[in-house]
Amino acid sequence: MGRGRKRRNFRGRNSSGGNDPFTPYHMEQIETYLLAYLKKDTETNDFYVKSFTIEKHAFPKLELDDGLYITLPDGLSNKQRRIVHEICSYVGLYHGSIDVEGQASSVPSDHPNSPDICDNKETIKKRACVIARVNDAFGPLYSSGRLAIPSPQLPVSVRELKPWFYRQHSRYEMSQSTTVEFVGDVWNADMHVKKTTKKMRATLMTLVDYPDKCLNDATSRKVKSHDDLSTVSSISDHPMLFVDSVEKLEKCAQEISGAKEFAFDLEMHNPSPYYGMVCLLQLATIEKDYVIDVFAPGVWGSVGRCLRKSFEDSSVVKVGHAIGGMDVPALHRDFGIFVVNAFDTYEAARTLRMEKVGLAALCEYYKLESSEEYAKLKSQYQRCDWRKRPLSEPMIQYGRYDVRYLIYLRQLLIRDLSVSYWGMYAPNGLVQVENGRVEEQTEYEAAVVDSDAVNRSVEIDAVIEENNVVSDSLIQALVKSQKNCLRFWAHKEEVWMKNDQIISAIRRNKWTKLHSRLFEDLVKWRYKVAISEEIMPQIACPTSLLISVVRGRPTCESSLRRINPFLPELLEDEKCNYIEELLVLVRASFDDDYLQDEKEQRPSSSKTAFYVPLFVGCGIALAVTATAALALRRSRR
Repeated sequence: MGRGRKRRNFRGRNSSGGNDPFTPYHMEQIETYLLAYLKKDTETNDFYVKSFTIEKHAFPKLELDDGLYITLPDGLSNKQRRIVHEICSYVGLYHGSIDVEGQASSVPSDHPNSPDICDNKETIKKRACVIARVNDAFGPLYSSGRLAIPSPQLPVSVRELKPWFYRQHSRYEMSQSTTVEFVGDVWNADMHVKKTTKKMRATLMTLVDYPDKCLNDATSRKVKSHDDLSTVSSISDHPMLFVDSVEKLEKCAQEISGAKEFAFDLEMHNPSPYYGMVCLLQLATIEKDYVIDVFAPGVWGSVGRCLRKSFEDSSVVKVGHAIGGMDVPALHRDFGIFVVNAFDTYEAARTLRMEKVGLAALCEYYKLESSEEYAKLKSQYQRCDWRKRPLSEPMIQYGRYDVRYLIYLRQLLIRDLSVSYWGMYAPNGLVQVENGRVEEQTEYEAAVVDSDAVNRSVEIDAVIEENNVVSDSLIQALVKSQKNCLRFWAHKEEVWMKNDQIISAIRRNKWTKLHSRLFEDLVKWRYKVAISEEIMPQIACPTSLLISVVRGRPTCESSLRRINPFLPELLEDEKCNYIEELLVLVRASFDDDYLQDEKEQRPSSSKTAFYVPLFVGCGIALAVTATAALALRRSRR
């Protein structure tokens, strides 16, 4: 294994930690349990008589009645539930999830195995797997709305949410040949996208080379050393425009076009680094806040047209926090918006060597009176599924908090970055940066700063204004901010060898050359659909569904819905017949000439190395030796 990716032994972990939630032996137990339920096998096991326990999770005894569904333990972690769903898909059971209420957990909300939290932190909504032999057994759950849908129904079709990066703007027809669809790990983007991106890269490089051009009004502001966020009006006292129509979006664009600076932030659905979707766009000026629902009718296709000019105006400062993470790439990918001349408060806080650099922590540090409310909203809604509609009032309020104080933070951070240049001590909680050394500020020194702050700030303001001096620390923060603006979206292929589902199947000896061949055929098919629809491949059909199809090999729609009753929108569209195209590929895998007999693909002994062949177009060859895994499985039985 590579450095930093040391694999554990096949040892199960409890729900409070670990990346291997079940041992291979436990997975085989669950598979036997589910097969006994599917086949109504009451003779070879006692699952119909009594329950059995895995890691303190009691699985209920089975039922013979086809009209009843069975609820599995609600204490399973997210990863454990996912494995159960995978096994259900493999054996051919209908399966889903339901929400169950539980007590508040001691597990932190940002823990990977924490329960799903959205609106109420006291009453936690946990998930439990449900299984059935027939889909009709879920009837009561469908009617009551208890059956959890993995992907919420969007208010608009995915065809109306085409990302700018994946559109064919210049009507350039891509070749349908494999060599064009799969060129290493580079999506063959539209020519207009390539030219526009190249042009804006050159513009941004100018600001990287000359960061002083990004200041504009920075040296003209009179921010004293005793100023903070306590004097800024609260969100409830500040005007806000909720944008849910093209007309309101045009009004928003007109109002911010005259601003010298504005703040921005995004709320997104990012299930993986390979694809995502902007769900909410927030803007703020000194005068007003704007919350833009990009899913509102007509808004998605108009965002770029209305806001691109303001974002690309180098005379206007755009203020954001940690914009290099996903904000800049997402604006580029979905709307073709390039952020020119930005001030990243995250980079400024890092340059000042602040102990905590999160946005909520910065607001608390600079004495925002409602910082506790902001922190509470962040803990509840930062990880919410922002695709859900309608948006609740607390969700809108959280979105406003993310942009409301950024402009004021910029002024305060510029002040502190400028102060550090003169060898003075920064405000309490920062560290002194002088002569290349970093020293902690003592209580006595902090008291001296507080007592003499006003006089010294006036003196420094006069020197800066007269000589137009910019500190090295401020220049450093500006350069980092402009470099973050260069983090454009670039299409990446998923690294299949790191996919948890495939790794799990290989470890359990459930993945053969036949599966690999079918998988690569389905990946090619998905690319053709994505190119035709001008969307991201994973939006057309998630990788998790492709893997489940490969393992279950359904030959009809009914069998496919056993794998996943909630199919992607494009597969549900009867006009396109995409679902039949997928099933044709699966049926072809049963032909005699598709591959040699599947039995020949399985290793005949524990000494055989089990190889997964090259995935066409992905450029990844995966070779996994099963010797140690099989030996360890035998030793644990």
